[in-house]
Amino acid sequence: MAQTGTGDDETPSGLLEQPAADLPKLKRYFAESAFKTQEARTHSLTAIDYYDSDQFTRGELAKLAERSQPPIVINRIKPAINGIIGVVERGRSDPRAWPRNPGNEDAADAATDVLRYVADFNRFKRLKRDCFLDMLVPGTMAALMGVDEDKQVTITQVRWEEFNDALISLNTMKRALFGTVIGPRLSPQDCAGLTAKQAENGGEYQIPAAAFTLTAPLNPRSGARFGVVDANLNFATNTCTVARNGRRLNGTAANVVLNTNGQNVRFWFRGDTGNWVEEADYATADDVIEFPESLIAYLPNMLAVAFAAEFGAELRQDVIAGALEGRQAFARQYARRGRNQADAPIGVPSPAAAG
Repeated sequence: MAQTGTGDDETPSGLLEQPAADLPKLKRYFAESAFKTQEARTHSLTAIDYYDSDQFTRGELAKLAERSQPPIVINRIKPAINGIIGVVERGRSDPRAWPRNPGNEDAADAATDVLRYVADFNRFKRLKRDCFLDMLVPGTMAALMGVDEDKQVTITQVRWEEFNDALISLNTMKRALFGTVIGPRLSPQDCAGLTAKQAENGGEYQIPAAAFTLTAPLNPRSGARFGVVDANLNFATNTCTVARNGRRLNGTAANVVLNTNGQNVRFWFRGDTGNWVEEADYATADDVIEFPESLIAYLPNMLAVAFAAEFGAELRQDVIAGALEGRQAFARQYARRGRNQADAPIGVPSPAAAG
């Protein structure tokens, strides 16, 4: 992916060094991410209740009990879901490998035997049905393939509840990219007594209790960042307009109006699309990942490292190397020094320290 701006930045020395764990910050990340995925989890639980004929609230059940009425549910959802699963079950077949070229029939038969052994060992038919049910009802389905200590190929279902934990880990990892390999850390900027201001790269602007216009940085480079803070919880009364300054904001050629109390936002600049993108958590597994395809390819290895650190798992060297390569790729495209060339990103030694 081509990078806009002048010059080709090299990865600064020490960029890949990780800062010491900040437990309060990690707890805050977890709590905020859990809050932002609450709606998706609530929808999943509601779907499960409807599938299980548990469709009455406690208040409705109490009212029916007062009337001596039984809570009768005519469930049209469960038969429909089960019918879909039944159609898929009737059409299933055993694994089969086919020869690529004439004369490879024996090799294909051997591969077929292996596939069927793995399927039988993991009770794959039942596992596939359970995964399909998770996809149809709560809406999230996944399975992990691996090799255990006995060299057996294993297939393990990831329940939808655990998948939400994975989403939290993804959001935590994504947040850690900002201010380290994507742009500078943000420094607070007081706007008291003002009604308008020109933002600069690296500034986080504390908006006063008055109608305010903050103009996005001029001529930004890839990875530039700025933020807006409702310092007085007053945006519902006095709105803050973020003027796009000739660039796009969240993919549209329009200014953004902040009109909710406590609506704090941060933006980073993606130079190849000329777009200021809001820094936000992924609410569901279906959300679009806002990075270029060339960088998205690194995220699985980077997320694997995050998981391994959380659960104390061991990683293959190629996964570790891929994660480090990913951080380097993000840094080459988006790493920038802070406001007025001060406040170096976390993990990058300052010029004074380097000297």
